[in-house]
Amino acid sequence: MTTQEIIAIHLVDFRGGIHTQVYAEILPDGALQVEGYDAGDLPKSEAWDDDVEYGIVVPPEEKAKVMAVLLEALKDEERTFPQDPGKNQDENLLSLLAFVYQGRLSTFDEFKNLVEKKNIKHSFWWW
Repeated sequence: MTTQEIIAIHLVDFRGGIHTQVYAEILPDGALQVEGYDAGDLPKSEAWDDDVEYGIVVPPEEKAKVMAVLLEALKDEERTFPQDPGKNQDENLLSLLAFVYQGRLSTFDEFKNLVEKKNIKHSFWWW
């Protein structure tokens, strides 16, 4: 059995007092993962030191629903996403995420709210 190559896209790279990065990737099992981290001038706590990592994993069978919901949101905004016929479905999904969220600092929170509101199966983690 061969494992699928991980494909990924960088969604957010915000550098300020707090450096925030968010990535989306298709994991070897086909799941969609949107993950990020904040580092820098964060308040210290027992839960974390100077960085926080967080992520959402959407199982493979829910990725089509994510794509449909994102495309519908664009339609509501009167925007169109040009899918690339030279890319596979996973690559187009990652490109769609970048197109929808446009590098906004709130990308992770917006995506988390979307999957929760639309009842898309997912798991959430942070540390």
